[in-house]
Parts: sequence; structure tokens; C-alpha cells
Amino acid sequence: QWESWQLQVIPALVPVFVQLWHRTRGLREVDALPAPSKPTCDCRSSILCKVSVVRFTAAISDLEIHICECAPAAVQLLRAGLFPSAPWRPSLAVDLHVLEFARNLFGRISPNNTAWIATMESFLRDLGFTLDREGALRRLFGSALEWYTHLRNQVNHDFDAHLERAR
Repeated sequence: QWESWQLQVIPALVPVFVQLWHRTRGLREVDALPAPSKPTCDCRSSILCKVSVVRFTAAISDLEIHICECAPAAVQLLRAGLFPSAPWRPSLAVDLHVLEFARNLFGRISPNNTAWIATMESFLRDLGFTLDREGALRRLFGSALEWYTHLRNQVNHDFDAHLERAR
């Protein structure tokens, strides 16, 4: 998966993220983004993918997206203000506000995905949500956070390089 993320998915997501950043005024208006809709391409090879979504509002919901080569899951989810746990067929997507909060928190304290996820799982259970697989949330959230952070770093790097060329 590292190669897929590093060489294909992250480079494809950089312009999508930059556009999203501008359209949502620095991610302030992410909640107003529409859910992904069925692609209108002619490739006829779309696959239905069911994704659990963790939102900043402490909600877990299910989302069905149709993915194909013309409309990869990661691009569709990012346009909707979500980030996938896997590059091609994710089973979890995380609200960008949750990832931004975790990224900022872990920039100020020692990163501890285990404590973060245990707290999130307990919090969600207290709200009445059931989690299908114990420990799966930790792995999937950790992957989404790692690659979202990588995307943010790549966007910053690209902007810095662009500014250097302009000087």
C-alpha cells in the first residue's frame, strides 16, 4: 500500500486538496460539502464500495460510493471532506476536521494513536454506536491520519517549491 499511496494516490490528491482548501475557506466550510455521487463516466467498470465514516460530530455513518478508474475512492472522498483509510477500496473514511484536530494535537504532544483511538471507541460506545471489529478502528484511523499528514506535508512542499521558483 505504501507504493500506491506514495506514487499514485497522494500526487493525485494534492490538486484536489488545494482546490478543496480554497473552496472551503481553509476547511472551515467542509461540513457543507455534498456526499459523493455516482460517477458519470462511460467506463462501466464501477464497483460499489461501502465505507464507514467517522465525523467530527461524534457520528459514525455508512456511505456507499461507486468507484472506478475515472473516479477513485480517495478523490471522491476528499472532495466530500473525508480522507480514506486505504488508497483504493477503503472501509473507513475520516472527516478532515477529526484529522486536523488529531494532527494538531499530535504536533503538541507525543503521538499516541492507541490512547486516542481507545478514547474515541469508548466515547462512541457511550453514545450508543457499535463498532464491528475491535482494534480495526485503531489501524484504519492510524492509516488515514498518517497519509493525510503526508498529503498536508506534500502540499506544503509543493507550495514552497512554487514560491522558490517564483523568486
